[in-house]
Amino acid sequence: MVAGTLLSDVRSRSQARLRALGLLARPLQHVVRDVMDGFALDIEFQPDLGLYVARVEADYPDVLIVDVDLAGGLVTLSPFARSLCPNLKLVAVTCYWSERDEGLREYADAVVHKPPRRNEWEAALDRLGLPRVVTSAFTPGDGQAN
Repeated sequence: MVAGTLLSDVRSRSQARLRALGLLARPLQHVVRDVMDGFALDIEFQPDLGLYVARVEADYPDVLIVDVDLAGGLVTLSPFARSLCPNLKLVAVTCYWSERDEGLREYADAVVHKPPRRNEWEAALDRLGLPRVVTSAFTPGDGQAN
């Protein structure tokens, strides 16, 4: 019985979804959600910086996705969020060819661009070790995995 309990604990931990909070303008939210659909993340979006900061304080998310144009940079937000959530993964979102890319890397775990490109975002999130959605390759009725 103990082995069964341990196996179920391992399964539940390996399939656990992380909580992500995104500071993104409304037009980008659905695109980002689509790009990130292969990751085990429950994403909440907030387009207002004041409400976003309040959500960080109240909920301690695992992942922050921050449009630096809305946040006005990460110099204040990053240390504040990390003081509340030391294991936080912070993803900075900026425009392509932004002059701020290198400076953002000091405060963010990953820098991605808008409009989102699936291959860039997936590679960045994989480098951060964010969990992917696990799907079964078993087809009912044939008795074999595909």
